[in-house]
Amino acid sequence: MQKTIPSVVALATALFTGFNTQAQGSVQFVHLANSSNISSHQTSLNHISLKAGGVMYPQVTHNHNPNWAQGVYVNQYQGVWKQNGNWTIYNQSQDTFADNSHYNVLIPGDDTESWKHISSAANSSNNYTLIDHPAINGDSSAVILITSAYDTHFNKGVFGVSYLTSQKKWAIINEGGIDSALALGSAFHVSVVKKQQLNLAAYVHTTTYPNTSTSITRLDHPQLNNNPNAIINITQNLNPFGGNDVYNNNNVGVYYTGTHWSIYHEDYTKHMPLGANFNVVFHDPTLGNADITIAHDLFKVYPNPTNQSKTVKVSFNKALTETAHFEIFNMNGSLVWQQVVKPQAQETQELKVHNLPKGVYSLKCHSQDQSTSKLLIIN
Repeated sequence: MQKTIPSVVALATALFTGFNTQAQGSVQFVHLANSSNISSHQTSLNHISLKAGGVMYPQVTHNHNPNWAQGVYVNQYQGVWKQNGNWTIYNQSQDTFADNSHYNVLIPGDDTESWKHISSAANSSNNYTLIDHPAINGDSSAVILITSAYDTHFNKGVFGVSYLTSQKKWAIINEGGIDSALALGSAFHVSVVKKQQLNLAAYVHTTTYPNTSTSITRLDHPQLNNNPNAIINITQNLNPFGGNDVYNNNNVGVYYTGTHWSIYHEDYTKHMPLGANFNVVFHDPTLGNADITIAHDLFKVYPNPTNQSKTVKVSFNKALTETAHFEIFNMNGSLVWQQVVKPQAQETQELKVHNLPKGVYSLKCHSQDQSTSKLLIIN
């Protein structure tokens, strides 16, 4: 039983050329591990997107209860492995794989930069291995996913990413702390979400007193709230933007509460530390050309990208006969700007957004019977 959410572009490409993840947007699906695909300590993935061949770097996150189903805890160090041409998820401990457990799988496409990283004596020290890649060097705001990948040995540990400000580079770390060595030869799939793409939403979630209780921290994003079908991939982030270090040496997954998605500890007796950070990635249908439109496309926006010193204009597809509400959300899902436009005969309207900081935003316009969202980039 699998659920897939490709982008609109990915779906169109698949219809004509088959799934080629190197020439389309990333594909996400939910994998159910059961007796039909479990063998000892691993479960085989059989999704169509994995059949195209070529180089792939799957990312995996345990999903406790997709579509609000019955949940299963899996407190295991896990990774991915390609065996005899088939991709599998496996337990690093080689313990028997949990029956009826679910996993969110992301097959990276051209909306990411993805590769395989292997720790070595040249790139590793103490509990970290340095990632040296032009896609993320010097970028403390990069949103990175990692998944352990079998190469020559099992990676037993909880791993995340950390920005080393002194070197202006990212590293993969052992969340056990500075004294928890990261074994040489450890392999990881690394995927970085491109900042100007129209498929994946990516942001950093921070645990705070209002959103965190015991072993759980609640996510709050308009495309995730009240959406039990969302497919989310996460990676722990020690210090986004080069901030303070907060380790969290616990296996984590995602689960749906009935209204919100949350990140939780697989060992629910362990409390979630405040100030911990997680990179969160999911398909967002409101980005760019993948608009959510109830009726006809309501407006176009230009110039886009724009800069902080300019206003932007919207061009309506017809004269505005009812009040329209414009809202801008940042990539954390927070409302940062709004403006009400009264009915008018002219088909253009100026929006004063020059006070917003540089970044990528979702611009939403809704009236009584229409709603459209578009990507807005401010340089």
